[in-house]
Amino acid sequence: MKALKTTILVCLAALVSSTSAFAQFPGDVFFLDPSVAVAEGGTAELEVVVFAGANVVGATLLDVAFDPAAAEVSLERGGSALLEKGFVSRVSAGTASVVNLNSASLTDPIGTVSLARVLVRPLGPAGSTVNLAISVRSLLRQDSTPFPSARGFSGQVLVVSAAGPSAGAPSASLKSGTGDSAETLALEFRRPGSEVEVLSLAEQDGLFSAVSQTVLIPDSSAPSEAPRDE
Repeated sequence: MKALKTTILVCLAALVSSTSAFAQFPGDVFFLDPSVAVAEGGTAELEVVVFAGANVVGATLLDVAFDPAAAEVSLERGGSALLEKGFVSRVSAGTASVVNLNSASLTDPIGTVSLARVLVRPLGPAGSTVNLAISVRSLLRQDSTPFPSARGFSGQVLVVSAAGPSAGAPSASLKSGTGDSAETLALEFRRPGSEVEVLSLAEQDGLFSAVSQTVLIPDSSAPSEAPRDE
């Protein structure tokens, strides 16, 4: 019976890993939707999550860096009820800090875990971009051991016109939020091998809208079917 229980636990752990987003490593901390748009004068919400795999999240300490001249930022609790009581946040000039402490369970949460919601109110006009960057200061499992690898990723908020053209295929001049290609931006949002939605700004008649592009980030370490030279 003990062997059967062990087999079931191993299968559940494999299931958790296989159903998570592509190319994620335990310890990855990222924005669930890393590229979002908001109308001028509005507030965008980005959810910060950690991929823990089969590890139980015990405690986290992370910073979200931003340009205080570009946006006002505040923090709210994430979606994990087990981390709700241990949530502490602080916002200073250019840094929003989040602490999560799991004092409720020895077996949960696992998989993809919500840590915080970042509320961003851009101060710039339509056509501007607010860039965000997650820095992981501490990421512990429930037994107080650190995750073998911990990495934070980036995000962006594009400011569009309050009454601009609807988003769609680009038919006007495109202006990327940071001047980088969609593939370059995607690498800041996720690991190679992942698929991620990247928004760009499109300008038409002085109005800005968001154009969506799904990017499959190349993974140079993945097996290739290209013929090898003899």
